[in-house]
Amino acid sequence: MQQNTLFLFKKELKKFIKEKFKGKLFFVVIYGSCAYHVEKNDSDIDILSICISCRKKEIDEFINFVKRLHVKYGLKIDTEVPFNKKLVVREDILNAAIKGEGFSVKKGRFFIPPIEKTREFLSSDRVVMRLTLNALTSKNIFIFGDKKYYERKRMEAGFGIARVVFSSRNIEKVNIDEFIDSIMEDERGKAGEDYMGYKEVPRIRSYLIGYFRKVFSSMVKKGILSKKGSYYYRKNREWFIPFSSKI
Repeated sequence: MQQNTLFLFKKELKKFIKEKFKGKLFFVVIYGSCAYHVEKNDSDIDILSICISCRKKEIDEFINFVKRLHVKYGLKIDTEVPFNKKLVVREDILNAAIKGEGFSVKKGRFFIPPIEKTREFLSSDRVVMRLTLNALTSKNIFIFGDKKYYERKRMEAGFGIARVVFSSRNIEKVNIDEFIDSIMEDERGKAGEDYMGYKEVPRIRSYLIGYFRKVFSSMVKKGILSKKGSYYYRKNREWFIPFSSKI
């Protein structure tokens, strides 16, 4: 994709949101391959918006506008996860995602089920929660909204991913590289879109290392983890129990 295409797409998107959704959205970001600049010429542009209060009519208008932009600039439209689920996400769904409700719990620990490529599963709130966590912990292009609120939720999303992965893998100690390995691929060999949604691409891995280093540093300050050398250790063990406490 030419950078001019992304620039014009962002410009039109921001203008539309300011005119139609001012006061109704917490924030809007672009994520995915375009944010990392690893997209193909006809890649779609992934957008996440967190809404304060949006009526169905307004959401439909937003969806149709984004689809028209994709057609205008010759981009693919990915509808594997329905647009009405992934484009505009309610705040309660975001907060449930951060708590880990997009995952299962087995024997007192989180369990990360593989993605099922069925219409029912891909239309579920659980998939939206997992997609939202992936979007916020990946590289973003901020388009519009409350920047402080956005930054806070980005950090909380990182805490949420750490909680799920530490719990599901029963991790006692880990360094950053090992942790990134654990979110890229599971013990069964499931990876990318079949697992947590992170792709093993050097630019993506490099970003995630920097991002989760900040997340882990904040977790150390809050007494959730401890650090010795390059390794991080569980400290507040109760915090990692599913749904045991607020992040």
